Amino acid sequence: MHVEAFFEFAVTRRVPWGEGLDSLPTHVDAVEDRLHRHGEVKSPYCAADAATDRVTVRFTASGQTRTEAEEVARTVLGDVIRDAAAYHDGLFPYNTEYRMVPRLHSWSGLRTPTWQVRRSRFSIKPVGEVAAS
Repeated sequence: MHVEAFFEFAVTRRVPWGEGLDSLPTHVDAVEDRLHRHGEVKSPYCAADAATDRVTVRFTASGQTRTEAEEVARTVLGDVIRDAAAYHDGLFPYNTEYRMVPRLHSWSGLRTPTWQVRRSRFSIKPVGEVAAS
């Protein structure tokens, strides 16, 4: 079973985003690069709107059932967000999520981004579309 996962986040931090390497688009690019390298997802796409701090993430995940594919999508996305030195909120139930911390740490906790889920949706993707992407 293949599902296309769509997430919209508000990505914020205590210190405002800067320019260049300290910008929201650069941070989102780091997450997208990690998604591309991850073997469990296909066709990842990320977009950032620096004016609103909104980020859109879309990719295809697979599992034996729809529920398993959705869990794979949430797990992979959580892993890559934490690998990019950020927190996430709303991907998993609170009792699971509160224990998850970034794997890399920013030199200042004020600069650590938090990815807050605003919307998520999963849709079944026909097998032919997955093979073509």
